[in-house]
Amino acid sequence: MNHFNTYLRRGRVCALGHVSICPHGANQINRILVVVPAQLGDVLICTPLIRAARTRWPDARIDVLGFTETLDLLAGNPDICACIEVSRSLSLMAQLLQAASLWRRYDLAFVTRTTDRA
Repeated sequence: MNHFNTYLRRGRVCALGHVSICPHGANQINRILVVVPAQLGDVLICTPLIRAARTRWPDARIDVLGFTETLDLLAGNPDICACIEVSRSLSLMAQLLQAASLWRRYDLAFVTRTTDRA
């Protein structure tokens, strides 16, 4: 399945075209995290995904998680509430602490690349 047409919803993977298969109610989305663990070009091409999420859930808070050097491309995007920067040089412990700070803060997460970085 293409990584742009799936998302993780509280531990369940659902197809975007078939939101009705999600048991938790896809209309009750208040906080969305878009994970962009990639380079500049990949961050740029995730903007239609962010726009589609804003269109589908207009009142949701949408945050983007990505590498420090790449998120500047999203500055000024009205669909994004916050950019959460991850440094490539963080220690494993620092990465785990950052992941713990994000744990269960979001109702929905889009991962734009299915790699080990995500």
